[in-house]
Amino acid sequence: QMGEYGFSSWTLHMASIIVVAPATTAPVDVTVTLEYRGGAIVSPRGARTPAGKPYTFSYSRFFVPIDWTIKFFEYGTDTDPVKQPAKFAKLLTGTPLKTATANRLAYISGRAIEDGVPRDRFAFVAAGATKLAPGDYTLQVISDDGVRVWMDGAMVLDEWTPHESKVSRVSIRGGGERRFKVEYYDVTGFAELRFDIQRK
Repeated sequence: QMGEYGFSSWTLHMASIIVVAPATTAPVDVTVTLEYRGGAIVSPRGARTPAGKPYTFSYSRFFVPIDWTIKFFEYGTDTDPVKQPAKFAKLLTGTPLKTATANRLAYISGRAIEDGVPRDRFAFVAAGATKLAPGDYTLQVISDDGVRVWMDGAMVLDEWTPHESKVSRVSIRGGGERRFKVEYYDVTGFAELRFDIQRK
């Protein structure tokens, strides 16, 4: 409709809204669907919708929080994770530089990723658990430089050779509590480690 000042009015109909309170244990499953009616539009993929016709779009987010405890370490040539694996493993059982907690592993930086942790030649070991509903999931890990992941005591991902930013995916099954352990190290420069569980 044409308003008093000649502007075309449009209506936004909310099909569904889910308001999610932050939680540390329950997976978050959000879908927001919107419907637009107004002037003609072109979608991000180039599809045209004429004026006055409904255009529906949505946003979805699936997130599995995990009660991570993260212990940070600094290593040297004598405890190098690749060249001195036994000494590196012993290092990870010692006193960490810093211990942090989070519900997600999501680090990406060209600087120090945490206060009190060196910019280069650092490592961490993270452990945590979550409950997954029955079903099929994808464990996605983005890493730079090296990472290993265990689920319920069994190694499910081994990308321990130094590498630039790399996406690794592993199929896993849900149904009850799952316990995870992540070992990660950075050599120099850019550091990245992101851990997500995605629903298939």
